Amino acid sequence: MHELSTVLRIVGIAQKYAVQNGAKKVVRVVVRTGELSGMVPRYLQTLYPNAVSGTLLEGSELAVETEPASLRCSDCGTIYRPACFTNALCPQCVSAAFEIIEGTETYVKEIEIEEDMHNERSGENH
Repeated sequence: MHELSTVLRIVGIAQKYAVQNGAKKVVRVVVRTGELSGMVPRYLQTLYPNAVSGTLLEGSELAVETEPASLRCSDCGTIYRPACFTNALCPQCVSAAFEIIEGTETYVKEIEIEEDMHNERSGENH
């Protein structure tokens, strides 16, 4: 289950961002995952609460968006989104040769934080 290592990386990225920006806490993290990434969004959602326990992300929302796959036909260059991958033929020339150009990545798209109004960067003492 590679979702666990992915969730831990997401938490690390968001935690680092929150600290660097003087956040009181993280409110929401939006992750975008490609439909061909192998990620199961509900597994990410299930693992997230335990992974954020005791961090600035505790109590935050994890939103997972799915990025559709895009293919480029190797024969005619048409870019298309297949209806299914058991039959991913090019709609233009009916070739079965293609390159995946989108839909395999998983990345943090957005991190929403609540700023700490009493941090050092605001010039006030703790």
